[in-house]
Amino acid sequence: MHTVTIVADDLTGVLDAGHSFAERGHETVVIATPADMISRSRPRSRAVSRPRSGAVIGYNTDSRYRSPSEAADRVSEAVTALPAATTYKKVDSTLRGNVGIEIDAALRSAGAAVAVFAPAYPEQGRTTRDGTHYVDDEPIDATTYAADAKGPDTALLTDLFADLGRPVTHLSLDHVREGRVHVRAELQAIAAGADEPPIVAVDATKPSHLATVAAAIRPLNALPAGSAGLAKHLRLSEDATEAVSVTPPDESGPLGIVGSVNPETFAQLRRVPSEAVFTLEPAALVSETVPRETVARVADRIRSGEPAVITAATDEKAVERTVKAGERRGLVASRVRDRVAMTLGMTGLAVIEAGAVSGLLVTGGDVALATLRHADGTGISLTGTSIAEGMPVGRVMDGSLAETLLVTKAGGFGERNALRDYFEWGG
Repeated sequence: MHTVTIVADDLTGVLDAGHSFAERGHETVVIATPADMISRSRPRSRAVSRPRSGAVIGYNTDSRYRSPSEAADRVSEAVTALPAATTYKKVDSTLRGNVGIEIDAALRSAGAAVAVFAPAYPEQGRTTRDGTHYVDDEPIDATTYAADAKGPDTALLTDLFADLGRPVTHLSLDHVREGRVHVRAELQAIAAGADEPPIVAVDATKPSHLATVAAAIRPLNALPAGSAGLAKHLRLSEDATEAVSVTPPDESGPLGIVGSVNPETFAQLRRVPSEAVFTLEPAALVSETVPRETVARVADRIRSGEPAVITAATDEKAVERTVKAGERRGLVASRVRDRVAMTLGMTGLAVIEAGAVSGLLVTGGDVALATLRHADGTGISLTGTSIAEGMPVGRVMDGSLAETLLVTKAGGFGERNALRDYFEWGG
């Protein structure tokens, strides 16, 4: 049995949550490609097909944009296949994906008495008060995240579970401020009064609130569910050593693959020198064609020790051009997104194959997963170091990218200089 199993619906999310344990010295391995752990009869990688007992294991179900039924099945299979002393259901801090149904599936499969849902991540501007979830003090359903294909249509946490037929309630900040003993007693009373394991949505506006929640549930038979914000406060029983710092090789430049179209990512790209940014053409993106001339130019720059970024777009207009290029090919928006991720992944891998890189940064979980799949990579070992909050450093365990230092970042995470900070670290 593992110490902790983290089940997340996308790759950047599980890496971010996993880092919460790795930075405290706990060995943490992430299974990046969904079928590899579940399908034990056909493991593609002996390096990660059977992680050792006692380790912290992260598992990417890649279910954010799947149908609700498929998402539930993937979560149930992962929880069942990876038993642990603590199962952590990682959810997106902006409530994208099949949030309610995945927590419900995890609760059923884990056999817990209660699910404690606290998606706040105050360090990234995600807070919950009076049961309503906010990003930078704006209700989540009024932000750009709501426009996502699987974005939230409500900011009220309990509404996410309205169709499940399961008891759902809310624990306010007033209760959280009373401390861990009070919160624990409230959770026990709620669970005892329900006819089946309930889901309790909890307010939090400060890291200390999440620390209180984590301490309250530690002795309980509970399923914690939340973002990396809650994960970083979950304490494990065994002692751990300090994480070892990681230094990238200095003979070549770092490569960034930027697939996110979040406005925050565009702002971060604007802080990168223009000569380092290579934007792929819409026609190539939707046709899954690797632009060989661009690959050669980027590889030359990397070999000279300079950083480079491959991106699908630097502004909203570029996104619109790519969508229109896809429409001309008869592609719906979801297929355009998939093809863009695949093309970015293939192009980035072609650059790496043309010459060594000091490290690889990928924004967007779908792009990170596409890159690993093209490289036949299935596992990532987290080093416990990070570039900044929400930018963990891992090492690819297998495939053609084996031993490559990989930094991942969700599109909406990071300060305006996040990409520049990575290049300074990697260069």
